[in-house]
Amino acid sequence: MFFCRIDQYSAELEAFLVQYIGSIKKNGKWIDKKIKNPDENQLNYYDNIVGSDFILELEYIKRSLKLLFANLTKNQIDLLGESVFAELMHFRNSGKNDNIIKNAFVKFMCWFYYEFRQVIGNIDSDNPPKILYYGVISNYELSTLAILSSSGCDIVLLRYEGEDRYRSVDADLDKSEKLLLNNSKEFPADFSILAIQQATEEQQYLEQLYRKDKLRVPATNTWLNADFYADVLKLDRERGNDPNTFYNAFIRMTGVEDKKDYCKDLFHLKMELEKKGKTLYILEKITPPTPDEIAKINVGNYTNAIDMIKDLAGKIKCPYPILRNQAQKAFVDCIIEENQNEKGNFSRTKSKAVYLVAWFSRYGRHLFKSEKEENLPTLIYFGICKNSAETLLLRFFASLPLDVLLINPDTQYRCTLTDARLFDIKYNDSMTLDKFPEKIEDVNYGTVAYHAEQDLNTILYQDSGIYRHQQYKDAIAVKLKTMYEEVYLLWDQEVNLRPNFEIIEGKVVIPVIGAKVSGVKNQDVVQYWKDVKKLLVDDCILINETSFYKTTDDKFNSQNAIKNRVLQKGNIIRNRNYKYGIFREEIQDYMLNKLQELLDSELIRGTFTTGIEHSIISIVMDLDKNITRLIQKMDFTKKNPKLVLINTSEKEYGLEESITLAYLYLIGFDIVLFVPTGYRVIEKYYTQQIFTEHLIGEFMYDMKIPSNIQGNKLNEQEEKDGFLKRLLKR
Repeated sequence: MFFCRIDQYSAELEAFLVQYIGSIKKNGKWIDKKIKNPDENQLNYYDNIVGSDFILELEYIKRSLKLLFANLTKNQIDLLGESVFAELMHFRNSGKNDNIIKNAFVKFMCWFYYEFRQVIGNIDSDNPPKILYYGVISNYELSTLAILSSSGCDIVLLRYEGEDRYRSVDADLDKSEKLLLNNSKEFPADFSILAIQQATEEQQYLEQLYRKDKLRVPATNTWLNADFYADVLKLDRERGNDPNTFYNAFIRMTGVEDKKDYCKDLFHLKMELEKKGKTLYILEKITPPTPDEIAKINVGNYTNAIDMIKDLAGKIKCPYPILRNQAQKAFVDCIIEENQNEKGNFSRTKSKAVYLVAWFSRYGRHLFKSEKEENLPTLIYFGICKNSAETLLLRFFASLPLDVLLINPDTQYRCTLTDARLFDIKYNDSMTLDKFPEKIEDVNYGTVAYHAEQDLNTILYQDSGIYRHQQYKDAIAVKLKTMYEEVYLLWDQEVNLRPNFEIIEGKVVIPVIGAKVSGVKNQDVVQYWKDVKKLLVDDCILINETSFYKTTDDKFNSQNAIKNRVLQKGNIIRNRNYKYGIFREEIQDYMLNKLQELLDSELIRGTFTTGIEHSIISIVMDLDKNITRLIQKMDFTKKNPKLVLINTSEKEYGLEESITLAYLYLIGFDIVLFVPTGYRVIEKYYTQQIFTEHLIGEFMYDMKIPSNIQGNKLNEQEEKDGFLKRLLKR
């Protein structure tokens, strides 16, 4: 930390100030000549929260800080409290009486709250807050900056009055350190911070978009006590009485305090909020704006952030002028900050700004139902923020007259939201809950024994190498490159025992085998067929035809199944020829996600260039039932399903067969293709190879598949109805 004073000008200083002021906008405070003395309303507010008594004791100071700043951490309270106490003791040691010391303390506290609230919310962080003061500083102002410096702020004091004037407030010159510059001179007569930093002028320009005199000041979380449920149920009149202030909550509750009562407590919270007459909106998923929602905004061709912010702020739609004014102010502040966070990536800032306008239009009408609601509405977001756009939305809403509550019972998922105003409540226990219990039938009542069993399951099956049946719902197939001999070692092994198996963010990484075996080792045909038969294990399908794909009469029509390269899952599921609706929902999601993955990979030649994507969709939606049954029973941590293909002819596999194999490979099937001829029978339709080729011996031709392998196929009726040969329990 540094607290330096500068009383000379140089080009080096000007360059430094450009960067320093940029840092202040992200995390700091710029004081233009004077800090305004607390007015009567501010002093009354302080008395209402802290009280009129005063004791020059460290614990009293810390207790007062806790009352005024509910969102500060214990370490922040300790840092600030100790710095305040040290400064007040300096006052006493210099002969100041108790009344002067009390007045100084009240002034410090009011300034902290009204002038430096965001600053002190960021002390004790990896990025220390920055403060710039320029002008003639007073005794109390210098003491305030000294306290903030001791608490962890970087401070620059620009002075024009000379060293003698400064000594009148710092006789020993020990509160700040003088910084000497090379090639320095007196400040030019026309020197101006505003002229150095154009962004300040831009900020003033944007402030014209809203009426500053009609704005209410947010007192976010300043009124909170320690009881989350009781606090959010408080009516506005119980939170504070300043008509120019709104007392909103911005709270994140992670984990579960009591598993047995958690669901019931959430349901009762909803009921009590409604009984209090509060408007309540529960949001479980933040979906991107639709093309129609974006089209309604009529986005312009902006060349810079300022023009964009000015235009889009004017598109904030709300029938209530006061609320619209408040929302426009919050929008300007949020997008300016986001533009700085994006470090000049104007395109990303623009996308987020457009999203914010569309989201306010979508969600605002559910939250704000009148111009002057008796009590602030409540937004409950049941989930986590997964990206910066979602965090932007909730930070924006938290700047409005609105309680924003983030509730996430499952501690294994991390929320990306960070904000100095946010009040975090964390519990050690975790619980999986698919949705917020809005109705009594949604409440899952569990006994103590039941939750104890769930805890035991967590201990047994989390990071233990032991996996519960169907524990995971999603997986990623990755190619496992092996030697030929290793195929036989790994083939009938559970995937969790294979190299490179792992769980990443709830997804199973399945190491799969994709092999093409060319030639015959030592030209030993008898041993060759014995090796093939070794792979014919449970849940393995044998295919010895090149044209094994047979379309059915109810072929899937892909006309409305894809738009802008994205599967339209709703249209697919509603298609009258959609066959997979009988499967578990998580398997349906998995199959459709893997179809999207196959399209995105452009593994099949012609995808998104010649219309092959429609063929891919139709083929994947019409897989043989023997294959889909294996997919339906997949357990991603156990043995995976398998295909063995034999091609002794000169025929190539067709497009349909190539698509089927590529899709099943992404699903997580092990696939081995035996080609004794060594011909290129599968590569034609792929843009990249999915099979690792093993050249095991001389190429041999016109080989006949022995009857003991041919006999292991589907019965004649199944062959007639289907197209695959399957081995069962060999």
